[in-house]
Amino acid sequence: MARSGHLAVVTLSLAFLCIASILSVSEAALRASVTPVQRRSLVKNTWQNPQVYTQKCPGDGDWYSTKPKNFWSFFKSYCDPSHLPLNQWGNHSKMILDKSGIAGFGSYSAYFTGRFTMKIKLPPGNSSGTVFAFYLSSDGKKYKDHDEVDIEFLGNETGMPITMQTNIFVNGLGQREMRHNLWFDPSEAFHEYFIFWNSAMVLIGVDSIPIRVFMNNEQHGVPYLNKGQALYCSHWDGSGWATQNGRIKIDYDLNAPFVAQVKGFGRSINACRVQSERNVWACKHPGPKPFCWERPEHLYLTDNQKNLLRWVAKDHCIYDYCKDDLRWVRENMTKPLECDMLPY
Repeated sequence: MARSGHLAVVTLSLAFLCIASILSVSEAALRASVTPVQRRSLVKNTWQNPQVYTQKCPGDGDWYSTKPKNFWSFFKSYCDPSHLPLNQWGNHSKMILDKSGIAGFGSYSAYFTGRFTMKIKLPPGNSSGTVFAFYLSSDGKKYKDHDEVDIEFLGNETGMPITMQTNIFVNGLGQREMRHNLWFDPSEAFHEYFIFWNSAMVLIGVDSIPIRVFMNNEQHGVPYLNKGQALYCSHWDGSGWATQNGRIKIDYDLNAPFVAQVKGFGRSINACRVQSERNVWACKHPGPKPFCWERPEHLYLTDNQKNLLRWVAKDHCIYDYCKDDLRWVRENMTKPLECDMLPY
């Protein structure tokens, strides 16, 4: 009995060691599958880790409870503090343009695909010569082949429409300007402007209404966004071109300061953060679950979105680069390939 009891103990011990060894190997394999950067992100910056927030998007039940709450969570200022006064909670700021300087801020990180929003109220009265920009961009100062998605508001005389200009740069090539006169006065109230970017399209709009779409047509030879981009806001002097092709300049003495207001910082970025704008592999291969902006229902336009885009194009578009045939002849350039394709 003693001998068989001893054998039983030995057998149990060996079994335990085998199980422990398997668990150890499994844990080692698991750790190896998560890069040091991801481990640090999980521990220190869980709100920025795309794996953590894969299913946390607007409309999801826990969206509001999972996002950071203020400006400092995402952004840093690029101007004198007097031109970007934040309230004590960091959820509302003015962006002041005057003779002494401009206003601007940008995100700490770059991102590859996601949803980017900002609630903006533009300066009232005569804003001729001013430009307010809300945009994504990779490093255009360092690299000539940068990517960029622009929303720019071109100031105007009192009572005249403020024009919303959009443009898209891919590999350093832009020249995709479109201009719209909106169906509301953007200086009267806050509206939420958005850039929605995934593997299928870039969709630009306001509130829930799409204004412009740029489809991914790489399979037809049209380059598509392929770099990480940071999010920026700026308020600056565009007298040389902004208002009526530069005919009307800023009058600082009569109209300044020009005060825009911005809010919604805490929920302005829901995107895949990259460690380097040139290294986006992890965002292209997030794992078994797609990011919420890559869900199947977001890879195509709904019938309602198509109807809204047609309405905006018919009633509010005042310039479309694809329809400016004289421009390409005048500038001795080839019309972009996407102009001869279906828009969506």
